[in-house]
Amino acid sequence: MKTAILISGHMRSFERCLPTLHWHVFRHFTPKVVEGSSSTYNADPARGCVGWYAPGGGYIGREKPPFESTCDFFVSTEPDADAPKAELLRAKYPGSRVEIDLTPQPAASFLYQRAAVVEGRPFGIPSAADLNAAAAHAPYAISVPVEAVLGQLWRLQQCWSFVPMDTFKGYDLIIRCRPDLWMESFALPKFPNKRPVPVAMPDGPTLVIGRGMPDTIASTPWWGRFGGVNDRFAILGLGAAFRYFCTFENIPALLQAGCPLHPESLIKASLEAGGCTIDDTLDVSFSTLRPAAADHPAGFVRIADGCGRRFPEIMAADIAHFRR
Repeated sequence: MKTAILISGHMRSFERCLPTLHWHVFRHFTPKVVEGSSSTYNADPARGCVGWYAPGGGYIGREKPPFESTCDFFVSTEPDADAPKAELLRAKYPGSRVEIDLTPQPAASFLYQRAAVVEGRPFGIPSAADLNAAAAHAPYAISVPVEAVLGQLWRLQQCWSFVPMDTFKGYDLIIRCRPDLWMESFALPKFPNKRPVPVAMPDGPTLVIGRGMPDTIASTPWWGRFGGVNDRFAILGLGAAFRYFCTFENIPALLQAGCPLHPESLIKASLEAGGCTIDDTLDVSFSTLRPAAADHPAGFVRIADGCGRRFPEIMAADIAHFRR
């Protein structure tokens, strides 16, 4: 099974969080076979090109492959002083493909304009005041300005769109992850048998067939849903990944339908609008880690080394939901 791990957001504390992400999550998917031990070598010209062949029969070349990649990384982050931390992935996973996008976040005026158009026609969300009105009926108050919500969802979509979409058709599983997650525990979900199912794609409903994760399943954490789905970590099939990562472009239609401007609610609504099934019982626990600084956002607790840590926001509603 081949996995794509998509990481979006600021790399502030990535060097601290990477060891926890590796131990609890990445090591389950990253290359375990080295020096091409499961590849085969053909020395008989009568049977085809002389050289090494992948397990599926594809020709590799005359040189013995040092690694067989089972997991690749796609990162989108701001081009700031912390951006070079993304290069840690190349050093830690030399057998994996690592693509890093440093496109800066557009100005707020661009984000407002993009959040104001449905099928090419503006429908009246041109200002921060109107966007705040759309956030006023969120199930839980957003803790950041509306520009930050739009920017977060724009960055999420940028992580999906900075490489050609055909890229992801070669993967059986897609993982969404933030770079500031301090992982505490993770249990691999048991994926149901995959079968061909229709999923809403850019060129219309189609059949997506493959192995591993069913295409329209989104497996998300059981806690931190805030009336929608936890938006910091997910395990996704291809169709569900498209709807999850491209929530930003669906904002106008979702707001017009009455969805609040609230990240967890918007992602859930985008998945549901695409006919995806949400399995929000993923057994995972993590904190959010910020580097040492004079001030930390609300909800963060200063720990011994000065870093800010926001522990899992588990509410009674989450516990009741998990036990149902």
